[in-house]
Amino acid sequence: MEFSYTAISITGVPVRLLAERWSYTNACCDEVLETIERPDYILRGRKDTLVAVRTMAAGRYLRVRYRVLSPREGFVISARVTSSLDHLTVLWRTRRL
Repeated sequence: MEFSYTAISITGVPVRLLAERWSYTNACCDEVLETIERPDYILRGRKDTLVAVRTMAAGRYLRVRYRVLSPREGFVISARVTSSLDHLTVLWRTRRL
């Protein structure tokens, strides 16, 4: 049986993190799920994807790329830590920044 975890995006879409995708992430599962549920930014990704971003310490960002298939289903494609953020692709930002 394959494991999966689910987070609810800011638009209310359940986004799954499947075992097959876990090998494409270099972040802790809890941090990935929290980034989807409580992002600091949502960026426009490539090929109809969204990127949830959380600010980390020392000017770094956890970026979680995911695709929404329908209002009831989405899935994580990848997650990684970066040191830059493209402000031109920001679709949404939290008020707490």
